[in-house]
Amino acid sequence: MSGRNPECLVIGEPGAGKTLFTLALAEWLGQTQLELSQEVAAGRVVTRTWRTPEAKAALVGQGPRTTRSLQWATLSVPLGIGRGRKELVVVDSAGLPSSVSADPEFRAASAEVLRQLRRAQMVVHVVDASRVTAPGELDRQLAAYAADQKPGRYMLLANKTDLPAGRAGLRRLRRALPGVEVLAVSALQGTGLQAVGRRLRRFLLECPPPRQAGGRQGGGTGTR
Repeated sequence: MSGRNPECLVIGEPGAGKTLFTLALAEWLGQTQLELSQEVAAGRVVTRTWRTPEAKAALVGQGPRTTRSLQWATLSVPLGIGRGRKELVVVDSAGLPSSVSADPEFRAASAEVLRQLRRAQMVVHVVDASRVTAPGELDRQLAAYAADQKPGRYMLLANKTDLPAGRAGLRRLRRALPGVEVLAVSALQGTGLQAVGRRLRRFLLECPPPRQAGGRQGGGTGTR
């Protein structure tokens, strides 16, 4: 994946809340609508403009594996007083299952996510903290890889901490991964996103100026 704007890959197991997090982040940044692009058959890209609440209703399911391919939107992130704004392409990925799927569509989607992980400039790793009794092997490996290969450009988010089970899972994650900063968020409630925003601003301030060549990008206006 290449383009003129910095890119952030959102990864995690199916049902972790990656798509809801992406939309909640857009909402927190003040974007009431956004252009969401998605890869479909034969590499064709379809782009649709959504109002953010409508996208939540249509794209966020109660069960796992709602997202089956890469989809991305360009968010406008404020850099601080007197520094203006910078665009960030947030790439929402299909869930990475903890075991190999029998479905060839899901296997292909997982392979694509791993390819994007290797080249990602920034990685946001979402974990459903309400299901954590101990970090699974997949989450451990993702955290170890990204923390080693993407120092300063990796975030581990404990999602669903609005639930008692999520808060308990957050404590377990922090005990099990003492070398990794774990941020508490609730994509459903929109809480914890200020800390995420600070990390994204720092990343964008460190990025070189955007390239002039065209690439994947969406649209949207922010007011935050």
